[in-house]
Amino acid sequence: MAKSSARRDDNYVPVALGVNESGETKELQLTDTTLRLKVDSNSGDGVSSIGASRTVVSSAGTPIQLPDVDCKKVYIQCSEANGSLTNGGVIVVGDSSVDATLATRIGFALYPTQTQAFNVSNLSLLYVDSLDDGAAIQLYYEI
Repeated sequence: MAKSSARRDDNYVPVALGVNESGETKELQLTDTTLRLKVDSNSGDGVSSIGASRTVVSSAGTPIQLPDVDCKKVYIQCSEANGSLTNGGVIVVGDSSVDATLATRIGFALYPTQTQAFNVSNLSLLYVDSLDDGAAIQLYYEI
């Protein structure tokens, strides 16, 4: 059987030609016996870095813009109010017109301990408002 000296990469898989018992020439694919797993962390859905932060809505009814950080996705979790483990109400996430007031609510409401993912290119595209002074959110973002 002939041995191939061709290089192996993602676009080319070398083969060896062989002759079977009936004289037919067959192509045999070479096997990678190193058991390597090729992973490219900079392609597809991979992220190059992560970050986390906390934001507090000091005055209910006043939208707070999230910091200017480039990202692929952010997870926002409704956290605690005034140091307690639960917000008395909700955090609402949206654009600059976000409003947590129940009668005029605009945005995506998160109740205590709820988490929601947002696919945004920058955290600053999102604003938060709350029903309670001192309500907080936890941010986990992928860069």
